[in-house]
Amino acid sequence: MNIMFRNILSCLICLVLIASCEHSTSTQDNSVDIYGSWQWTKTEGGVFPLVTTPQSAGYTAKTVFKPEGIAQYFRNDTIINQYQFSIIKDTSGAQVTNLLHLKVTAYQPDQIINLQGNDSLVLSDYVSDGFSHFYVRIK
Repeated sequence: MNIMFRNILSCLICLVLIASCEHSTSTQDNSVDIYGSWQWTKTEGGVFPLVTTPQSAGYTAKTVFKPEGIAQYFRNDTIINQYQFSIIKDTSGAQVTNLLHLKVTAYQPDQIINLQGNDSLVLSDYVSDGFSHFYVRIK
């Protein structure tokens, strides 16, 4: 009985270890051209939906995405933060396949990239009741 208990326990531990292994179905993707400077126009969303604009917030903001994987965040033309980022294509099929995620090292959750033409960018939090941040390209 003691040997049988050990065997069952060993099998359960192995199953837990196998189930906890992460299988990545994401790949680096640089096919979308978000590089350059983007002027923030509004943010909307949240549990109690609200809209924030530069006028209502009392500041302007822009984000600069550099090809070497650096994102710089400016408020009123003063740099506030600088982060590393990557663009990942999710091919897991868990919800919607082929979504492009913006992964910023110091920001959670990932953001979904929605590039509308060459001049409009929407970055949406990849959570329910998240926020969507709207930008126009600075030329």
